[in-house]
Amino acid sequence: HGEVSALLANGADVLLTAANGSTASQWASRFGHTDLAEMLAEVEEHAARTANMVQQSGLVSQYQRGNDPDEVDLELIELLLQYICREGKFRSARLAEGQAGPPDGGGLV
Repeated sequence: HGEVSALLANGADVLLTAANGSTASQWASRFGHTDLAEMLAEVEEHAARTANMVQQSGLVSQYQRGNDPDEVDLELIELLLQYICREGKFRSARLAEGQAGPPDGGGLV
């Protein structure tokens, strides 16, 4: 694991995939390196979560630059309420989960 750890410590991108879509952990598993595959899978999961947070942060910044902070964004509030209550365009996800009863969301105060 030393060589792989050194590569990761020096900036190797664990999220890169081969031409066939295989990840580093999948390659390690294919060649019988179970311990290495597990370690790489954990690093991949952490890297994916981090990349998602960075992307979300960028989207929030983009939204903030494009909107007046002194204005109430009624469209955003409506979408948030629909998401919480799983209604509107979020209703199909609720039905796909087999939830026929009331939503398990909350309300904005």
